[in-house]
Order: sequence, then C-alpha cells, then structure tokens
Amino acid sequence: MSKLLKRLCLFCIVTCLVTTTVGCNFIKSDDYDVDFFVEKFEMLDTFKAIAADFKKETGYKVKVESPSKAATIINDRVRNDVAPDIFQVYPGQTAYNIFQKEGKLMDVTNLSCNKNIDKGALDMYAVKDNRGKNHYYTLPLSFSCETLYYNETLLHKYGYDKPGLYGKTENEADKNGQYLPKTWEDMGRLADKVNSDRKAGINKLSLFALSGSDPYLIHGMHEALWQQVLTSTEDTNKYFLNSPKGKVGKYELEVSGKKLSNIESNGYDSAFNKVSDILTFVADNSQNNYGTAKAADAITALIKEEGLIFPAGTFSLPLIRQAKPKDEIRTMPFPGTTDNNATIISTADLALSVSKQAKNIKAVKAFLNYLTSAKVFQKYYDVDGNKTSVKGVNTKGKTPELEGIEKLYTDPKHHVPWIHQYWKQGESQIQTLTINFMITKNKKDLYNSLNQYFDVEKRMADEN
Repeated sequence: MSKLLKRLCLFCIVTCLVTTTVGCNFIKSDDYDVDFFVEKFEMLDTFKAIAADFKKETGYKVKVESPSKAATIINDRVRNDVAPDIFQVYPGQTAYNIFQKEGKLMDVTNLSCNKNIDKGALDMYAVKDNRGKNHYYTLPLSFSCETLYYNETLLHKYGYDKPGLYGKTENEADKNGQYLPKTWEDMGRLADKVNSDRKAGINKLSLFALSGSDPYLIHGMHEALWQQVLTSTEDTNKYFLNSPKGKVGKYELEVSGKKLSNIESNGYDSAFNKVSDILTFVADNSQNNYGTAKAADAITALIKEEGLIFPAGTFSLPLIRQAKPKDEIRTMPFPGTTDNNATIISTADLALSVSKQAKNIKAVKAFLNYLTSAKVFQKYYDVDGNKTSVKGVNTKGKTPELEGIEKLYTDPKHHVPWIHQYWKQGESQIQTLTINFMITKNKKDLYNSLNQYFDVEKRMADEN
C-alpha cells in the first residue's frame, strides 16, 4: 500500500473517531427535515403525535428527540456546532446565556409564529440592542414553577386544614373553610400533628415525600429560601457575591442601614442558620428512603397516602396524572419565612431556540407556526397543564391541581426567579450540595460546599 493511500486511510479513521467522539447522536441524516430536541421526556409521546400530524399536513418530517441527560447532550451539541434545528433550553439557565452570547442562537424576533405568543412572555427574555430594540432568542411557550404538591383529600380527612391547628380563627380560613400552612412555623405545627397521628396509628404518613435521586425537584426550595430570608433577589446576590472569600454563611449583610444577617452564637450568620434549619426540618419529616428515592417513588408515596406533601416542579403534573391518583392532588406555594412572603420559584419551561445553523429554515418556520397555533398547542397543554403563553388555548378548568399557585406567576410579592441564572457555574452543583446537606444535615459541610462554589464565582467575576 502506498504512503499516500495509508495517509488517506489514517485520515478517514481519525475523522470517523472525532465525529464519534463529538457524539454518535450528532450525525445528520436526510430522512427528516427538522431535528426537534426537547428535555421534557414526559411529553415525548405528545410531541411525536404532533410531529406525525404535521407531516400529514405539510409533508415535512420532524425527528423528535428527548434522551436521558438531555441538558449535557444539548450543551455538547450546541458548543460543537452540531445543534438540533429546534431545541429546548431554559432561558433561566447559564447554558442559555452562554449560547446566546456566543452567537449560537438564531435571532427569532421576526418569525411569524411570534404573533401566536403573548408579547409579555417574549419580552421577559428579550435582549436589547444598542438602540434599545428588543431581540428574541427564545420562544417561551409555557412556564413552570417549583412548589408543593399536596394530597388535599388527606389534608381534609385528618383535619389538617382546620384553622385551629395553626392557632388561627375561622375568619382566617379561605372561602371553603380551609387553612393551608402559610409560614414555616405553620408547617412545624402540621408536622407535629402528622407525626403524633402516625404514632397513634391514625395515619401512615410522612409530612414530605422527597426525591433525593432527582435533586432538581428540591433545590428550587433552597434557592427560594435564600431570597425569602434575605428579602430580595438583589440582596441575595449581594450576600453570595459581595461577601469576602470563604464568608458565605458567616457574613453580616447590611443594606441601606438594615442588617439582613447577623452572626449568631454557633458562629454562623442568621440567614445561613434559617435556611439550613428549614432544609433540615424538611429532611427530618420526610420518608425514610428520601435520600435515594426517585421522582416516581415520591409520586407513589403521594398518591398511595404515604406522603402528604411532594416538593416538585409543576412539570411533574403529567407524571402525577399518569399514576391515576384516587385522591385530589393540589398545589400551594413554599411557606413564608414571614407572614407574607410565601412564594413560588419559576421560569419558562417549554422554551424553544433555533440553531443559527438550521439547514431547512422553511421547514423550521412551518413547524413553529404549526406548533404555536392554538388548536395544536391545545393538545400539548391538555397533557402538560403548565401555564401557557400561546394565545387562544383553552385553559379554564383544565388543571385544577395547579389552581393554588397559578395567580402567583405575576405576583411580585409571591414569586422569585431562579437565582442561579446570575451565576456562571449554573445550578448543577447547587442541586448536589442541597441534597447532600439534606442527607447529612451537617452545617459545616454545607458551609464548605457553598464557599467552594462561590469562591469560584468571585474569582471568575474578578477575571472578567
């Protein structure tokens, strides 16, 4: 074999290996017109049905992908310039900010599908140019939040919705005569009653059903707690990012002459103690296997009357419905650290971006027009149930499970953002350190983990 032929063979082998290393899923094929990539695996069947109907109407074939570890895969694909044509990436995540700044996302400001989407939703994630004009790089079609699911049937059956349990009067109940825990102090009273009833053989409940194997369902509560305790998102960022190196958890934050955190007798500050004590309380009142339980396990505990409250995202609703609960399942916000700061933490859920390298842009535009039409998106909403920004979708009475929190999306007093969107390292480490602490309940470990994370954030900020 000649040297030239050997070199050609070697080049082909190396090229194949590099292509495979970047990812076997990245190989383009001519048997579809649009590559559509979503993280919502629970909605995969619905998307496939919509894609099949779209092909019947237009002739365009859409390949729908929703693999495991979707966030990691999409990050690799976008950064290696082999992105899907249309893909879901949460605009509250660090990855989205990076993609947008690196020019990986198409400017979708002038797409005709935008007329089907509420402008207020589009403007939430707009990027202004030098002239102050809004540009869109994401199409937010639905919004989800992290909150508390609870078994309303059991709450009523055992009298856990009675105002007297919480030291309240009948006048403080809702129009149905019910009272839900509004503060973590209320939740403590509920825990005492649930636990005493279990010991007496009245119930078989733990207060919480947690999924430690899926910490993304829990860390929203952690991020919300900091913003509640430190009174605002802005002040929370001051605490984390402006504190001296190694001082998160031992920092006295003063804003406009008011101290928001004070050093306490155990050496930690009051904000750190409050947040860590509440996380410990949740762990102490969860099922025995919470550290290793999966989302499906926690949902099973909720619907089989083994757990009263399930902290999770509203995106879990399809999975809860698939389990066919016989009891009424409802939602309430995270309790307040004061009498009036109960909250949800939310962001766009089904938010779609278009690759700047999309090949068949005509097919991409056609699919986005089709998906965002009220008639088609109704099929999605009827299964997903999350708040939608697509115009014309009939939502009335469709998701009674979420009625307890729906109005809070637009209530600034009872709604906070995902604060990790302001942190360059993103949320993955926050998820891990949250569940690790809830398993060990060791404040020193939490203190060290938070400072390992934020010392890097501070260094990265100094380098820019």
